[in-house]
Amino acid sequence: MKSAGVAWCNPGIDAETSRASSERASSFQSALHDMKFGIAISVGCLALMVAGLASAQEKTYYNLDLKFSEMTAAERNAAKEAALHQQIRPLTVCADPANMPFSDRNGDGIDNQIVKVLAAAMHTTVGFYWMSYVNYGFLKRAFGTAAEPLGNCDLVVDIPASVSDVLMTEPIYRSTYVFASRKDSGIHIKSLTDPALRKLRVGVYQTSALRQALAENGIKNGVHILTVSYDTASNRG
Repeated sequence: MKSAGVAWCNPGIDAETSRASSERASSFQSALHDMKFGIAISVGCLALMVAGLASAQEKTYYNLDLKFSEMTAAERNAAKEAALHQQIRPLTVCADPANMPFSDRNGDGIDNQIVKVLAAAMHTTVGFYWMSYVNYGFLKRAFGTAAEPLGNCDLVVDIPASVSDVLMTEPIYRSTYVFASRKDSGIHIKSLTDPALRKLRVGVYQTSALRQALAENGIKNGVHILTVSYDTASNRG
């Protein structure tokens, strides 16, 4: 586009051609028209040059020390564009071996399929490092620590968007939760802020995002944590 603009702005009219054109002008009106046309071409050329300089100056860079959530919209777009041109080595993804429908050792879960699509879009391959999400220190084992920087994985899927101290993508999906109770209980919960929840016993498993949502609404005392365990020897939850 830039070279085309230069060609358009430089029609190649030398002094001799210009003089001959003037001699062929039959009237002052014709000469004036030619002058206006020349001015229009010059102004158009200048506009193209300014636009080209502005385009070059508008190129946005991004700071690798910033979390993705801390970047401006322009910096996020620059980071995404840069990622499209990188040669990515095979990815190792931490995944739960028994947490369907999200993940299982056969790779049939929703999260397993998501990372396969992601790897294909990045023109690379993916391998799974199986590790139960309910294990203590899961993220430290996945990504390492300052003292032991070598973790087991490049990526972890199905992490709450509010988790800190890791580089998060934009949320890729949202989950919907419902409250279940006996039909004859007479319980009718309308929302997470329903005052009735403060008087009930609510069961959630330890890694459920609903547990966090209840806590954010001040509902903690009546919450019973149900532990989910995983038998690594038998590959059964």
